[in-house]
Order: sequence, then C-alpha cells, then structure tokens
Amino acid sequence: MYFFIEPARFNCPFKLEDYFETHRSFNIEIGFGNGDFTVSMAEKYPHENFLGIELSSRSLYKIYKKIKARGLNNIKIIKMDAWTLLALLNREHTVSRIIANFPDPWPGKAQNRITNKDHLKLIHRALKSSGHFYTATDSRVLKQELEQNAQEFFVIEKSKLSFFEHMTKYENKWLSMGRGITYYRLSPASLPISYPKTKEVECMSHVIYDCKDIIRMDAIHGISINERYGENIIKAETPFTRMKGNEYLFPFIVKEDELGQKFLIKVTYVNNQLRITIYDTSYLIITKGVRLAMHLLARKINEKIKNLILKEDKTGIKENELI
Repeated sequence: MYFFIEPARFNCPFKLEDYFETHRSFNIEIGFGNGDFTVSMAEKYPHENFLGIELSSRSLYKIYKKIKARGLNNIKIIKMDAWTLLALLNREHTVSRIIANFPDPWPGKAQNRITNKDHLKLIHRALKSSGHFYTATDSRVLKQELEQNAQEFFVIEKSKLSFFEHMTKYENKWLSMGRGITYYRLSPASLPISYPKTKEVECMSHVIYDCKDIIRMDAIHGISINERYGENIIKAETPFTRMKGNEYLFPFIVKEDELGQKFLIKVTYVNNQLRITIYDTSYLIITKGVRLAMHLLARKINEKIKNLILKEDKTGIKENELI
C-alpha cells in the first residue's frame, strides 16, 4: 500500500483526484505531528479522504507506521510546504475541512504564521463554500492575528471546547497545565477575494561529514554499496560527476519495511574539504536506512582514502583527521 505523495513527481497543478477516490470528501491537516489525530479522524470517517501535510521527516515516518498498522486506505501524506500545495491545487473550493492543531506561533517571524493573511487566503481558496477551517491555540499572538486577519473573508466561531472528540498529545498536556486554549471554526464568507501566487520552496542541504585536508577526488572512484540488513536493502548505483569532477552524485535506493525511496547523495570537494550531503530533502523521508546509507558511503570513502595513502606512502593526512 502506497501512502506517500512525492512532490518532486507530481504534475502541476496538484490534483487531489490523482491520489484519492473522487466521490469522497477531502480533508487536509496541516502539520500533523505524531499523526494520532489524523489517524483517529480517518478511522472515524472511513468514507472520507485525508491528506496530511508535514515538513518533519520524523513525523512522516511515525504516521506511516500507524497507517500501515491499522490498514487505512483513506490517508495520504506528503512532505511539502503547505502554502505551496494549497496554491497549486488545480481547482478552487474543493476541500471540506482544513485542520491545523496548535500551529507554531513563529516568534519574530510573522510571515511564517498560519494567521498570515496570505495563508488564510489560501485556506479560503481551497475550502468549499460549506467547508470549515479548524484551528486551536493558546498563543495570544495567534489569537489576535487570526481574529484580525480572518474577519475580512471568514465567519469566525470561537469555543472553549474542542470541535472534535479526539485530543492531541500536547492538547492534553496543556489543558492539564491550565493553559487557556481557544478553539476556532472558520467558515468562508461569500465575498470574492484575490488569491496569492505560488511560493517557491527553499531546500537546505544537510552536511553529514566534513573531512578536512583531503586533496584528491579519486577516492570516489570504484565505490559500490549493496548491503542487506534483514529485509532492508541499501544500494548505491554508479555515481556521475559534475563541476569538472569536483562534485559526485550517488543515486541510492533504500528499502525498509514497505517503504522504498530513491535519492541522491552529493559528495563535493571545495576549499580542501570533502563534504557528504543529501542532495535534495524536499520529498525524502529521513529514516534510519537513509542515515545508514550516508554513514556507509562516508565509511567507504574513508577506507578508500586510507588505502590510497598507504599505497602511495603519503603521510600528510593523519587517520584522526578523518571524521
């Protein structure tokens, strides 16, 4: 059963009907955390579709295991910026519910908040005229901004009690601490509004190793990886070079449980430093297998460099300089 939607492989505009049965209602949760709420909703409403949007790899892997354990077929999950996805929806006003439980207040970064007016407009764009946007927060900043920015194009309903039966992990914790939580249900107003254009997503590479004072790239040549750990498989295909040999891209295949992923690990040599990074994390789920793949490649390169040093009797690099 396939749960992940890879943003790098879908066509724009984004069509929900490409991934779900179209006769069912569509629900979207932004930032689903450990996934308990999403899974609970999908179990309670088996004849509705649920799309979970999240940027945390750890969260995606947690919910993946819960979906698989329960055999749910009405949930799909995606690692992507929620505002980009909402802007890419092929049709306006198609979603029944959009839910964001306890969104990040982003201190000092008002442009990132869910209460940003452009973000609220994108939620309005996605919702049916009969749909609802649900959110809950204990943040005074978010409460104030939501009520101020949403009043132009939403009807706002507030409550001290949740609109749903299931409570999130942090919701239970904060209620026990006596925090003042306000629950919101917003209904689209009927006035026409203009919607923001699609935003570009920035993707930061992750440096895993930084090996200093290595002066040759021929340590990369001839490296191969084909490892099996129980039912898990980690395999590296033949790398290809760019930037006049100063950059190598290793295509990796990692299969663990029922999750298979293909991605690139980049090895670059700049300013006397050899760096191993994930080439693009925009749709990659960072699992133990992915981390192990990076460590296996680093170990192989490390071993190759030491062998070259011994073979050519070059003593300029000490073993403890290799991370």
